[in-house]
Amino acid sequence: MKKIKKIKIPAQPEKTVEKTLYVCDLCGKESTQNTSFRTCSLCGRLVCRGYDSKCVEYDPEECGDYPDAYCKICYRLTFKKYQKLRTELREKYEEEQEKLKQKIKKESLREKK
Repeated sequence: MKKIKKIKIPAQPEKTVEKTLYVCDLCGKESTQNTSFRTCSLCGRLVCRGYDSKCVEYDPEECGDYPDAYCKICYRLTFKKYQKLRTELREKYEEEQEKLKQKIKKESLREKK
């Protein structure tokens, strides 16, 4: 047998909850999920990521699974504007490293046991 009976349900009191909201520092996109954002490894800005996002760029010189993320401003400065200077500094560093290796080798061969 099926019976329909009316039951009185007391009203629930309204309540306010706080939620953490993440906001892209460049475009203003908001999300409650931190996984939708990356932190720029240079300036620390919080930038949105995803297939349609133009706010985050990844390090083209890193070949690992998790390359450094950059906001589009730091990316442009690092890999466009200062690329030539970065290359020159890297080459100078490698030359100095090689000189130091040769110095250590030479000194090592002069020493006696």
